Amino acid sequence: QGELEHRRLKSFYKRTNKNRSFGFQVATEVRRQAVLDRIRRGIPVSSKRHGSRLIPAATGRRWRDIRVQFEEDQPLAPTVATDHHHISMEQRYPEDIDDFLQANAGDAACKDFVRNLKTHLFGRMSGGEALATDEELTNVDLARVRISQNRLYRHKVIRVNYTTYDMR
Repeated sequence: QGELEHRRLKSFYKRTNKNRSFGFQVATEVRRQAVLDRIRRGIPVSSKRHGSRLIPAATGRRWRDIRVQFEEDQPLAPTVATDHHHISMEQRYPEDIDDFLQANAGDAACKDFVRNLKTHLFGRMSGGEALATDEELTNVDLARVRISQNRLYRHKVIRVNYTTYDMR
């Protein structure tokens, strides 16, 4: 068994970029293979054991996964190649913004989240021409941005079309 495992690990090494962090990359491949083996055998993969991001539910007692589960069906129609991205218009997985902020109070990414979100949306809705790059939005401008029912929606799939010229 030992020699066979060594060969298996060597096959994972071929998939790394062979820099100093190859050990981490091999470990990632081993974990990925273990998950695929569990799926192939029909054993459910526990989200707690495989690094999903969990947040407390509204009651504060139970934890729930903020991602759309793998088993959930969320088909996405074919994407037009000229579109930069494509996200479903479905609203099946709502997330209340206040609950999200409360659950992630210690997360630095949530600092000024609503203000940053409204600033981003204001720029999108105005075509990006309303602000100079160094200009700050006023509270009056931000008050004009209203988020319907104070909700965001989680999605399982996003398609991004991009062009790369890196032909290594």
